Amino acid sequence: SAEGIARERVILFRMLTQTWGNLGRGAREVFRGSLSSVRRFQQYEAGMSHEAIDPTIQHRFAQAVGGPGEELHVEFEEDP
Repeated sequence: SAEGIARERVILFRMLTQTWGNLGRGAREVFRGSLSSVRRFQQYEAGMSHEAIDPTIQHRFAQAVGGPGEELHVEFEEDP
């Protein structure tokens, strides 16, 4: 589907959090997609917490999206 599977959304959320810091409940609401609730999204997060993100991939991702305060981050914060 256009919103991806929950596992993909959790990975993306974790990578954004590692890049931009705490994104808060509003961001979880966005990333929960078709899951029934934010709580359900958090359960997926907890289930994947032991899975490490490859540092090279995280670094490239952070370079692509830009750091805190850069354009994409500001736009995301304004309209989660």
